[in-house]
Amino acid sequence: STDVGTNRTRAYNKSLTGIGISNLGVGRQYLAGASANNLYAIFTGGTNTDNGSTTTIYVDNGTAYSVNLTKTDLTISNSDSRKLARASVGEYALFGSGTAFSSSLVRLTFSPIAKRDCGNATVGNYAVFAGGIASNQIKGVDTVYAVNNSLVVTTLSNLNSATRNLAGASLGDCAVFAGGYIDAGD
Repeated sequence: STDVGTNRTRAYNKSLTGIGISNLGVGRQYLAGASANNLYAIFTGGTNTDNGSTTTIYVDNGTAYSVNLTKTDLTISNSDSRKLARASVGEYALFGSGTAFSSSLVRLTFSPIAKRDCGNATVGNYAVFAGGIASNQIKGVDTVYAVNNSLVVTTLSNLNSATRNLAGASLGDCAVFAGGYIDAGD
């Protein structure tokens, strides 16, 4: 059988009650989500298959949900948009392809970072992205980037080795990265 992404969507309020909301416009898997200043939850990218075939289709649109759970469709235009790196900093939802959305859903761009399978965390006024897979590559990278709340990208000291599929978490004044996969020969 062929995996097919779903368009199902569900929200939970602070009382942990499930709320039905409008579904995504297109079914997808491997999508990314980030918050823009806690005013919008934005979901973008991902993949699906063509009516059960084995052809992978990259989804190049997005969906935003406001705090009152109103749905807005967005156009993104990413060529390889599966498992995108994502984080939130300041008023922006950031995606590794170099796309940012403000808390008023204005689409902005910044210098692209490793696009997918990154670890990410927020520390202070920075979203930090570590490792992952860069555009048009199949192996992990060791680069670490920080994006500030003005969308300026800074390169930090590298990881010890090229790593993908690692996890990131914020801890006080630190962004901590752990685990992941190191490609053979690296």
